[in-house]
Amino acid sequence: MPGKRILISMALIFCVFSGTKAYQLRQHPRILINKENLPALAERAGGALAAEYRTIKAEADRAVSAGVKSLESRYAYPLDLVSLGICYLIERQLGGAPDKYAEAVKKFWGDGRMLDLDGEGAFGYYALLYDWIYDALTADERKRYGDRLGCWLRHYTDTPEITLKSGHWWYNQTWGPAHLNTPHCRDGITPKLFVALALAGEGTVHEQDARRFLDSWAKRVPGECIPAFDEMGGVWSESMGHGTYGPVVVIPWAFEAWRTGTGENLFQAGAPSSF
Repeated sequence: MPGKRILISMALIFCVFSGTKAYQLRQHPRILINKENLPALAERAGGALAAEYRTIKAEADRAVSAGVKSLESRYAYPLDLVSLGICYLIERQLGGAPDKYAEAVKKFWGDGRMLDLDGEGAFGYYALLYDWIYDALTADERKRYGDRLGCWLRHYTDTPEITLKSGHWWYNQTWGPAHLNTPHCRDGITPKLFVALALAGEGTVHEQDARRFLDSWAKRVPGECIPAFDEMGGVWSESMGHGTYGPVVVIPWAFEAWRTGTGENLFQAGAPSSF
């Protein structure tokens, strides 16, 4: 077994010198909703959260019958798309008829060109939907949509890594806004993390880019971001306005996506008084 021992030793050396903590991706869905928490979510949709789910399902059913609304602006939240994705997962879990919800998303995406860098731009939400309706996508659709969507990993930074190109960990545009679109989005860590988590392992032309971004997150967020958040403390440094527009929600989304996607809980990594 000398060859196997050499490979293990090489892997250990690489991890030590790269500073990148090993991570393993879970199966789809893996972003915010995963196979572990989906049964409980579906149970609540028929119980404690029944009223809320009726509202979501009504919006999804409207989108199925009338079509997904065009985004009114680059600042809009595509709530009908999100509703379609949630209903696809929950109805499938409950043994219902989920396919119509995924088909409505695919009809909206069409041939995939709208997912390009010059398309609608809500790339963080599109990555979320790619992950959520993954089982309803054919192999051709997974590659077609993924090849388009993965271009966003180089948005603004020109490289598929966390760069802090125009701002620190404490800067709201480093993380991106809650509409997960291009305005006020520089590094765009949260929407790019969604894209990387959605596409890694799917054989798209952006496979290497997706892995590079995930490796960058695995190295820099525990090593640099958590200490910076510990230093900042519990209040977002840029004011309430900048915080509520983005980081107060998108940073928890990113940390939760990493937790559901890899199992590593970075919420527990900071000090008690951390942001």
